[in-house]
Amino acid sequence: MLNPHRFVRYFYPWLLGLLVAQSVSPVLAVTPQIMMGAQHSLAMKSDGTLVTWGSDSTGQLGVGRDLYFTIPQRVPNFNLGANPSPDSLAAGSFHTLARFPNGTLWTWGYNGYGQLGDGTTTTHPNPAPVKGLGPVRAMAGGLRHSLAVTTDGAVWAWGANDQGRLGDGTTDERDTPVQVKGLTDVVAVAAGYYHSLALKSDGTLWAWGGNDLGQLGQGTTDSIAHTTPVQVMGLTGVIAVTTKRSHSLALKQDDSVWAWGDNEHGQIGNGTTTNQLAAVQV
Repeated sequence: MLNPHRFVRYFYPWLLGLLVAQSVSPVLAVTPQIMMGAQHSLAMKSDGTLVTWGSDSTGQLGVGRDLYFTIPQRVPNFNLGANPSPDSLAAGSFHTLARFPNGTLWTWGYNGYGQLGDGTTTTHPNPAPVKGLGPVRAMAGGLRHSLAVTTDGAVWAWGANDQGRLGDGTTDERDTPVQVKGLTDVVAVAAGYYHSLALKSDGTLWAWGGNDLGQLGQGTTDSIAHTTPVQVMGLTGVIAVTTKRSHSLALKQDDSVWAWGDNEHGQIGNGTTTNQLAAVQV
């Protein structure tokens, strides 16, 4: 029997996000959010005000001053007319992504590998739109690459591609989005240092890229570039996923949390410091 509290907790926010992503009309308020990169932090207020603080060494704060700030700084208006403020944020290690109510995606910060997706490898503090991308539902930033889910459920990637983290069947660096192969019906993505993850609407989780510490959840380790997605073993009913560096976490419908990958500092949470090559329960 459907538990109404669980439905509201898990599925209403996702449905609301989907409706906002598919809308082309401005909204009066946005959901407050917080995000963090390697050396910078972001916050979105309910009135759409975006503030950032921390290091601005590569322009990741979007304030154009090449300094660091110990108190939040407001990111200037994006000059987009009826949609002046983003409604969703993501942070790479040294770059930032912001989605707008009309589904467009803007980026700024470090761009040495094309992770801003603007067709260049020029680092800049001024927000600019990602080229050649349809309306975006969700996005993520990694160390030197970025991911986006468009409203049709496809996944797109750009930036550094060593170890195959872009998932397009190659290891070629890209400064504009390329489609990840073989993925449909995706609702969320997560980006690590050298690997990527995608959550499908059926609750399965898919991974690609580096696997030297077991971050693909296949029960193995290797130094091969995994250039197309493989399903993470033993995980179904997943409703949320996140990753940072070389370990990943998944939240399931039954409220359990699972983890895999690098565990040098106990980040898997299973009482050991042994790397976990397949998902284990926290």
